[in-house]
Amino acid sequence: MAEKNKLTNKDGKFVFKASHFRELLAKQEYKCYITNRDLTPEVTFAEHIVPLRLGGTHCQNNICLVHEILYRMKRYHSIDEIVEMSADVINNLGNKYGYKITKTKKR
Repeated sequence: MAEKNKLTNKDGKFVFKASHFRELLAKQEYKCYITNRDLTPEVTFAEHIVPLRLGGTHCQNNICLVHEILYRMKRYHSIDEIVEMSADVINNLGNKYGYKITKTKKR
């Protein structure tokens, strides 16, 4: 395998490269993993699907692309935590902006 195509460095650790970024952006169809908003390279950040603090690993299949507005949130929190926090925000401030949510099923 050519050196530029290797997934790991000499210590065996995964290295996320520009080519991985471009492949993942195409795979996600230029959409944010969390919001489905359009992504461009300028507003896109790579984050772990399962955050490292929650036992996620730094490997290619645990990387997703998110909009810059969400990248810090995704870095430290699971999707469940983000959804729960988002629901709290909408329940607290949603009426002011014309939003209302209802829970349709229990998790």
